[in-house]
Amino acid sequence: MKIFVTNLGYRVTNESLRATFATYGEVSSSEVILDIQSGRSKGMAVIQMPNISEAEKGILRMDGSVLDGKAIEVKNTCS
Repeated sequence: MKIFVTNLGYRVTNESLRATFATYGEVSSSEVILDIQSGRSKGMAVIQMPNISEAEKGILRMDGSVLDGKAIEVKNTCS
């Protein structure tokens, strides 16, 4: 399942985001979206979790949680 995360702090990396979501299950990929010109995070990311029930648990637990000092928004990309 693809998960869309917004309102990320600029210091959040692919690795830190993967580790955070791995608490809820297997993460097959984590990609913080970067601005092409500056190389800086756009404050959003896409996470791929192959197990739907683990992904749904991650979405429920992480949506509205604070990561790197900011309340993040987490959604299923199919919603």
